[in-house]
Amino acid sequence: MLENNEISVPVFRNIIIAALRVKQYAWVENFIENYKIYVHPKYRDNAVYFSLARLEINRENYDKVLEYLQLINYEDVWYQLGAKTMQITAYYELKEFDALESLLNAYKMFITREKSLSKERKKAYFNLIKYTKKLLYILPDEKAKIAKMRKEIEENNTVVTKTWLLEKVDELKTRR
Repeated sequence: MLENNEISVPVFRNIIIAALRVKQYAWVENFIENYKIYVHPKYRDNAVYFSLARLEINRENYDKVLEYLQLINYEDVWYQLGAKTMQITAYYELKEFDALESLLNAYKMFITREKSLSKERKKAYFNLIKYTKKLLYILPDEKAKIAKMRKEIEENNTVVTKTWLLEKVDELKTRR
């Protein structure tokens, strides 16, 4: 894990992702605290704040997610993409729908202009935006539309945060 007494950002990130998948939240928090000193100082703050935001999104502490995301320096496109995706989740969960709609529009422009993304990657982010917008405007009593949207998301292999979107569609089905 350590090479020349340093841990690379991808290794740091991947360890955290793996532990979050098995819901080891306390372990992740402890890992971040104990191993952040091994991340190169140039990359440390971004790696730590992004990882803490990721931890809090899993804990469903959406206000904390937004706080950590504000502390990141967005020179790296991958941080921008990941952070905006987490912001979408946080704004939706906090019912900050005006901020969410504004973010979705800005995010769409960002993705359109970003030259480093492949067409397939752009499509995955555009689908996240499209389905999130649909979530904002679909009513719980529109059962046929909800079922159609769920089927469309399920069958789409090019969508970011597919699991979260499906959960939100399922929540619509149970709302009155």
